[in-house]
Amino acid sequence: MILMAAPKKPVESGGTNPDYGVGKSEMARSLDNLARQYKKFCFDTISRLPYPRVKQWIAFSDLRMEDAFREERSVRGSITDYYTVSLLSLVVSIVAFWPLFAYLGFIGTLFGSLALAGTMHAGGIAVLLPVLALIAAISLIAPAISITVYSAGMYAAARLLGGNGSFRRTMNAVVMGSASKIILMIPLYALYAILIGYVLQPVALVIGIYVLYLLYRALRHVHGLSMKRGIAALVLGVLLTAIIMGALVGAAAVSIIFLVKSGVF
Repeated sequence: MILMAAPKKPVESGGTNPDYGVGKSEMARSLDNLARQYKKFCFDTISRLPYPRVKQWIAFSDLRMEDAFREERSVRGSITDYYTVSLLSLVVSIVAFWPLFAYLGFIGTLFGSLALAGTMHAGGIAVLLPVLALIAAISLIAPAISITVYSAGMYAAARLLGGNGSFRRTMNAVVMGSASKIILMIPLYALYAILIGYVLQPVALVIGIYVLYLLYRALRHVHGLSMKRGIAALVLGVLLTAIIMGALVGAAAVSIIFLVKSGVF
C-alpha cells in the first residue's frame, strides 16, 4: 500500500510558511511601513522650519511631483533656496557633530594661534589677509556656481535627449533634490552623534540612491521624457557636470598659480 503525502496548504498572501519563514508580501509591507514612518519623522521635523518652500521640498521628497512643481520658481529664487539648504546642512552638521567639532576646534585654535603669531612676527600679515579674503569670497560664491553648473549639466542632457523643460524648472528640480537629501538624512545626523559613521553608511547610500531616483522622476516630469531617456539624461547630466566642474577647478588652480608667481600674493 502506497501512502500519499498530503499536499501542503498554499500560503496565503502575507502569511507565514514554516519552511521559509515570513512571506514576501508581509516583509514588503513591513519595509514599506518602516519607510513611511521614517519619512513621516523627517517631514514632521523639517516642517517646523519657518521657510516658505518647505512644503514643496516635502512634496518632492514624497514623490508628489505635481505638488512640488505647482509653483514656478525663478533662477534667483532657486539659488536663494540652495543657499538656505546649504545653511541648513551646516547647522544640522554642527549640531550632530558638536563633540568632534569642539575637540578639533580646540586643536585648530591652538595651531591657528601659533601660525598667526608666527606670521605676524615675520611681518607676513600682508600676505595672510588677501588669502583669507580670497577664501571668504570663494566660499560665498561657490554654492551659486556649483548649483548653476549642476543645473546646466542636467538641462543640457535633458534637452539633448528631447526634453522640452526650461532651465528655470530644471534648476528648481536640482535644488529640491539637494533639499530632499538633507531632509531624509535628518535622523542619520542625529544618530551620527551616537553611533560610528561607518555603521550608518549603508543607510546613507540607500538615501543617496533614492535622491537620484527623485531627480530622475523630476527630470521626466519637467522635460516630458520617457523612462529610458530620463535615465540617460540623469547619467549624462552627472557626466557633463563633472566635466564642467573639472574645467572650472582647473582654471581656478591655474589662475591662483599665476597670481602667486606674479607676486600678487
